[in-house]
Amino acid sequence: PGESLEEAVRRETFEETGIEVGDVIYHSSQPWP
Repeated sequence: PGESLEEAVRRETFEETGIEVGDVIYHSSQPWP
């Protein structure tokens, strides 16, 4: 098992912007045809 979606969001946001993100909550997704 690797990192969760929420962990990836925190890591990628920090890597790209230098901003540390706190709690991330997955709301939903929209599949596009």
